[in-house]
Amino acid sequence: MPPTSTLPATVHTFPQLIRWLADEYHDGAVWRIAKEIGVSVPLVNQWHHGVIKSPRTVNLTALADRYDLPFLDVVRLVSGRPPIAGGSAGIAAPALARARSVVSLIRRWWREATGPRLAFA
Repeated sequence: MPPTSTLPATVHTFPQLIRWLADEYHDGAVWRIAKEIGVSVPLVNQWHHGVIKSPRTVNLTALADRYDLPFLDVVRLVSGRPPIAGGSAGIAAPALARARSVVSLIRRWWREATGPRLAFA
């Protein structure tokens, strides 16, 4: 089911998104966002203050899922591009988690295919 929420027109950056979420859902308490999505409070504070420029995809996914936000809009805010007018709910988000698992499967296959590495003196 696609997300139903869209971002307000006043949110143009990722730190503004964090501030808006805190104000809208948690009476201005940024730390409650951390509790909701299962990350540390200092991490969310760093997002809020713009210290972290590239949050991990898994954290962005948790944020978008918990607050019913379009994932691509959240990613666009992180990348410095404005969200898509009217939201991006109709656009399919890339399966980043699936891509990571494919890469790990290829690595495992390569290790098994090449066999144990021997040290030659």
